[in-house]
Amino acid sequence: MVRIGTIVGSWGNKGDVKVRPEGAPPEGALGTIFIRVGGRDEEFRVEAVRAVGAGFRLKLRGIDTMDAAERLRGCPVVLPEAALAPPGPDAYYHYQLVGCRVTAVDGRELGTVRDVWTIPGNDQLVVDRNGREILLPLSRAFCREIDVAGKRIVVEVPDGLLDLNEI
Repeated sequence: MVRIGTIVGSWGNKGDVKVRPEGAPPEGALGTIFIRVGGRDEEFRVEAVRAVGAGFRLKLRGIDTMDAAERLRGCPVVLPEAALAPPGPDAYYHYQLVGCRVTAVDGRELGTVRDVWTIPGNDQLVVDRNGREILLPLSRAFCREIDVAGKRIVVEVPDGLLDLNEI
């Protein structure tokens, strides 16, 4: 199963949920999705999808109240990898970046992507650098090349960034 987003809250009083996508948003009709609730993937039939800002809103069969929708807040939305549409040119799903080697434009090896965090402002690559984690912005201005097939990301590293953002 591949994580395609996270439920960030309810929308209205009829049980709709708002989803923050991770990576390329799913394209086409979403007939069935899975929501990871308490470590179990529960299947839900999608009755309606509507784009909302940078995310999307879902009406799920059986979720008919604001309280029922709120109980899903923070839960990952997952799909079988085979159900995902190809992300298109210059797009990718976050899970495809995990394991990519990260290199600076000057050739320095920075580490390997361990995770991708979706946070307000811009997504962050969580890079394992010799046993320490560093955060690098996942943006076109910073990431000069993303080669998903080759599992390689080339980044422009501003002076001092690696020292400032170690976590």
